[in-house]
Amino acid sequence: MCKLRANLPVMLLWAATLLAAYLYGSYGNGTREQLPVTGSGATAVASEPEPDRPENIHRDPVGIEPEVAEAVSARMILAEAREELRSGLLSQKGVLRAFNCIQSLDADTVIDAVSELEGLDSRHPDHEVLILAVMGRWAELDGDSAMNYAEGELSGDLRAGVIVNVAGSWSESNPEQALKWYQRRHLTGQLDSWLGSSAPKLLTPIYLGLARSDPEEAFSLMVAIEDEEGFACAVEGMAAAIVGLGRSEQMLRRSGEISATRQEVARTRVLKHWARSAPADAAAWLLQMNSSAERSRLMRQVGMAWVRHDPESALDWLLEHSSNTARADILRESIALWAQAKPNQAATWLRRLKPGNDTDQAIATLAQQIVHRDPEGAFSWASTIQNRVMREQTVASVFAQWAIRHPQAAAARLNETDFPAEQVSKLRLLVAPNLPKQSP
Repeated sequence: MCKLRANLPVMLLWAATLLAAYLYGSYGNGTREQLPVTGSGATAVASEPEPDRPENIHRDPVGIEPEVAEAVSARMILAEAREELRSGLLSQKGVLRAFNCIQSLDADTVIDAVSELEGLDSRHPDHEVLILAVMGRWAELDGDSAMNYAEGELSGDLRAGVIVNVAGSWSESNPEQALKWYQRRHLTGQLDSWLGSSAPKLLTPIYLGLARSDPEEAFSLMVAIEDEEGFACAVEGMAAAIVGLGRSEQMLRRSGEISATRQEVARTRVLKHWARSAPADAAAWLLQMNSSAERSRLMRQVGMAWVRHDPESALDWLLEHSSNTARADILRESIALWAQAKPNQAATWLRRLKPGNDTDQAIATLAQQIVHRDPEGAFSWASTIQNRVMREQTVASVFAQWAIRHPQAAAARLNETDFPAEQVSKLRLLVAPNLPKQSP
């Protein structure tokens, strides 16, 4: 039990993150996808019969009461959600299925659901997840009431987790009211006492909601924020919304109206999101900037985001527009990302590079990335490094990892090398402790 309570903040954060992803995903097209309606609220639509024909008059059999569909109660919805959680062993799929059940709560049943949860055993981990989901749903329907309940009836880590979740959901339906609440609690210092240094992060979902409905007004409000941490969090939400609306260039231009320090923050956040959705467009905008240290930094940021989606195009662009001094770092970072997902493609691309120190560093990175899945391939790649010192260091590192997992295969491969005798002797020392003892 102590272990469970110790992990409660982590569980709450995990569940709140899943719920936020679920909510933002379902709002992706601006409207929530309606769930199937069950119970007494569901009525079939059929063509109306002609009233003047006797055969169209329906008569119920005498003595038989018509069936009445059972109304879906908060208790039934919670039971279904709890079953989804437990059958899914609190996995991501189980949590998302439970959240989907909770979405069928309406303005009346959501209050009943909160009352039901108050009377249940709060020691089980599924109880906290259900609280987050139900409170998030309540916030969609009536954010002010949901937040009042969270502030007055909950405490500690649970209150903090629910406040974060309620603020996020409330910001989807009524970001203006959510912002007014934030400003009041910020001025009184209550937010800091509840959430500590995480309090400004509530501005991210709030400004995401504000910017979706009125980007110009959101920008004006964002500029008026006094503390830098709050400004950065607000920019994060606003940037995500602006990029989704296809207005990245407009916000980047407007960033010229603010101080140089804040301009850098705004450009960084906007380009981070823009590079994820349309990296080539973000890269093209960057090339229009005046040459500067900021441009170089932003190019690295955009390029690394681009590498995750199209590494070959990203690397071609990065290497063409970056300085020679940055080339080694770019290659190393890019190959590390590329090799995590598609090591064979990264290796094929590396073969076309000219030999040199930069290429050696990229090969060393590739070898370290693939050694756990292909130790022999990593060993072979490490052996092609031109620089002797770097080659021997990388070979030794890769071989040591190979020797721990597959000592016999590593020893056999060592016998096939044409390394200098001194190097072979050192490598044998690495594999020897892992080989099975031979009987005399």
